Amino acid sequence: MIFNNHLFSRLELKLNKVHLLLLNILSLVIFIVGEELFGSNPAEIDLDLTDIQKNPILLFFLVVVLAPLYEEFVNRSYLNNKKYILFIVIWIVFDFYYSDYDSKFRMFVYGFYVLILIFLYFSENLYRNQYFLLFLTTFFFSIFHLFRIVDYEKQSIFSNILSITPQFITGIFLFYVHKKYGFLAGVIHHGLINFLFLAIAYLLLAYANYYELIP
Repeated sequence: MIFNNHLFSRLELKLNKVHLLLLNILSLVIFIVGEELFGSNPAEIDLDLTDIQKNPILLFFLVVVLAPLYEEFVNRSYLNNKKYILFIVIWIVFDFYYSDYDSKFRMFVYGFYVLILIFLYFSENLYRNQYFLLFLTTFFFSIFHLFRIVDYEKQSIFSNILSITPQFITGIFLFYVHKKYGFLAGVIHHGLINFLFLAIAYLLLAYANYYELIP
């Protein structure tokens, strides 16, 4: 593993001293900034290679910093602290109120996620089941990424499964990092993964420009 266990145990200790409300407020700020700049929250930015040309610094900040923070909060922040479940539920309810979702499937998924989280909060045995938590966090992490795909509802089930397979694999890895090293380590690892894909996208853009594939 990239990070030192002792280092992150100290960082996690400091992080746990911060009131949970601060994390929720920060997530709210992230959501509003994403809405104002891109018309969606940072976890739902539909990237195009030309976006890198428009504002690479802002894109880097959103994809490598803000999006990992938002996604780790919604998907995995409760792994080491059950109290986070309450804030996630409140946040998703706010998301429904603030956003205008026209997809019934999307509304069903978020509603189902809220119900499972509430049940998880009151079920200590289920909360201690690591296999269930692994499946829960990985499954919904993948499904939430499906909503970024244009016209995903018109695609075949097999095509959609293939589209979110990378996120499913990444979700397993991030579960292990978050569970073993804590929230902050999960955000940093997530950011590194996003940085890697952003770097690949930049190289593809440079290649396309060099061969004049993009007008």
